[in-house]
Amino acid sequence: MIVHKMKSELLNGKAEQFYDFMIEPNDAAYSNWLPEHRQYHIVKRGKNSPVGDVVFFDQNISPKHRLKSYAKIIVANRPNEIVVQCKKMKLNVPVYVGLKFTDTENGLVLEEELRAGYKGIGKILDPIFSLFAGKKFRNALTLHHKKEWKELEKILQGSEK
Repeated sequence: MIVHKMKSELLNGKAEQFYDFMIEPNDAAYSNWLPEHRQYHIVKRGKNSPVGDVVFFDQNISPKHRLKSYAKIIVANRPNEIVVQCKKMKLNVPVYVGLKFTDTENGLVLEEELRAGYKGIGKILDPIFSLFAGKKFRNALTLHHKKEWKELEKILQGSEK
């Protein structure tokens, strides 16, 4: 299993603001966040919304790497945690993105984790995930993480004024 963790400290961030922004996505706000962001919106509401909501996201994380997928929200603990499971061709795949937001004295600690692969016997298929999430991809993802969350901090600070 591939597990890639990233962490940022945002001095003026607040967990509730970040959670709300991510749980109620819309394309206009998402594309204004960064030029590399194309789309992020709810495709279908779940019975226990936001858990069960299906979202679509499309973003370039580098000139050579693009993330484009549907994902189902499987965890939504306001204001501290969101986890989505990616989908391909309407099937759940073992790719998860988790966000944790923790308020501190100085602002916000934001942790992002990408998990790809199977547990048990299915892990024999994990080399397939390495083709898509190799070292270059993970390095690009880390750089994008630092850039995007810092930029969102600025946007959310501007919306408070």
